[in-house]
Amino acid sequence: MNVSTAPQRKARSPWWVIVGAGIAGMVAPGPVGLGTLGLFVIPITAENGWSRTEVTTGFFFAAIGMAIGLVIVGRLLNRFAVRWIIIPSFIGYAICLGLLGTVQPGPIWPFYLIFFMHGLLGSGTSIPFSRALVSWFDNKRGVAIGVMSGVWGLGSAVVPLIAGALIFSVGWRGAYAVLAIIVVIVSTTAVSLLVRVRAERSVRGRLVKEAVAEDKKVVNLELPGLTFKQAVRGRHFWMIALSIASVGLIVTGLQINIVPMMIDRGIEPAQAALLLTVLGAAGMMGRLGGGFIIDRVPARILGCIVLLCPAIG
Repeated sequence: MNVSTAPQRKARSPWWVIVGAGIAGMVAPGPVGLGTLGLFVIPITAENGWSRTEVTTGFFFAAIGMAIGLVIVGRLLNRFAVRWIIIPSFIGYAICLGLLGTVQPGPIWPFYLIFFMHGLLGSGTSIPFSRALVSWFDNKRGVAIGVMSGVWGLGSAVVPLIAGALIFSVGWRGAYAVLAIIVVIVSTTAVSLLVRVRAERSVRGRLVKEAVAEDKKVVNLELPGLTFKQAVRGRHFWMIALSIASVGLIVTGLQINIVPMMIDRGIEPAQAALLLTVLGAAGMMGRLGGGFIIDRVPARILGCIVLLCPAIG
């Protein structure tokens, strides 16, 4: 499909895209739904009668849903404009977040089903932002991604404080409902106003592959890079994937269980919850620092350092 590139839109600063992506990412599934699960474990087990292992297994089903969803999102990104993927994903995952507060004592499979859908629908709230970001930055991409990820880390530091206050004031069921409303309002506003992909053209959401410039020449709008089949045939793809998966497995397991574990060791619930804020703040500083460094240091060296830090911790 061809479409004219004229008239030209008014130039905007690419840093506004980072602001929009960062604010929306603060209420993504990582900081909100999964990052605060440790705070909800004890009240859920107390009211619904499930064990802590059964409750935290919800993350396993969310991970399965996200693994499936990310493949689907990757295909959709080649066909649809990013906002047509991001906004429905945020709304869908927010609905799942609200539904978690409706699960009643009894069979636990509805709880797992909601978490599965939470991961499946929430998978469209991360990768599209990266696509938008790299389209605007030819230089200083590391800084741009670092700043965006750092703001996401700020969400991981702030959201547990909000969730803890909500659980204390309106109970865990009400907390999930309020968090769902916050997610919808914050994400849709930030994405609608600020997130754009450079040179992206679409018709009713479907991407246009070519555009006709003012001099009547046809311009290809597709981004350069490897195809999926080309990427999976190389060893670098699998080395990166396995490294990230290994770190994610350990860090996420700690994030989900650290609050109940510390409470069992006699630490006050408020102090235990504060550990999630510390983790989020540390992640924010690490992402910001890494973003600045990666433009100056070879990625393989920085990657080794980043992977060793959680192991040492």
